[in-house]
Amino acid sequence: MQKIRHDQVVRKIEEFIACGQFKAGERIPPERDLADHFQVSRNTIREAIKALAEKGVLVSRRGAGTFVAQGALACVVYGFTRRHKRLTEIFELRNLLEPQIARLAARRITSEQIEILKGIVQQQRENLEDKTIQAMLDDQFHSLIVQAAGNTVLSELYDALHGALTESRSQELQSYERNVRSMEYHGRLVEALEAHAESQAATIMREHMQQVESNFEQLVRAQHHTDGTEHLLENDAEPHANKKL
Repeated sequence: MQKIRHDQVVRKIEEFIACGQFKAGERIPPERDLADHFQVSRNTIREAIKALAEKGVLVSRRGAGTFVAQGALACVVYGFTRRHKRLTEIFELRNLLEPQIARLAARRITSEQIEILKGIVQQQRENLEDKTIQAMLDDQFHSLIVQAAGNTVLSELYDALHGALTESRSQELQSYERNVRSMEYHGRLVEALEAHAESQAATIMREHMQQVESNFEQLVRAQHHTDGTEHLLENDAEPHANKKL
């Protein structure tokens, strides 16, 4: 079973609040029940609860348990909206940078770097359903193209932005379909780089970035439809779903 991090548990608990399963003022299930449900350790649950308490979503009361804070729903919806905006801005940045990086890489890439990129694409093909491996390979692929561009200042800039750029590759934003499309674009890009076709490489990278952003928007719409946040954002009404833990 794929390891679940505490931030993924945070997201799931926020979804329960958004859909109305966990309501303001109510006590959430004990740590052991949450650990069993999410198939994680109790320490992971504690980390998630601590993170949610710091955000003002949960309140822990000694001897009584952990409760959903008053105003938790507004915090959750605001958090979803802010994360959506941040990721949209990250994709805007990637759209500005990565096509030009690909253009430079096509001019300067070595045969050794081409072979490494081909190997990464092959690993992607062999691990399409593993989100952890896909995120790692995607990072390696784009980082190597930056190296191939042969611009030290650009590499320093990319390293400085690495943390933010990695957010757009997080596991929660992935799907099997996205992984297949990314692999296909990566394969086409490697062919353009090997041919030192600068304009073609830039175009393929631009299309790839647009595909990734489109996939993100589809996932957001699907998530909002599932957890009820779309209804909340549009109408500022109370959630009406009632999923069971």
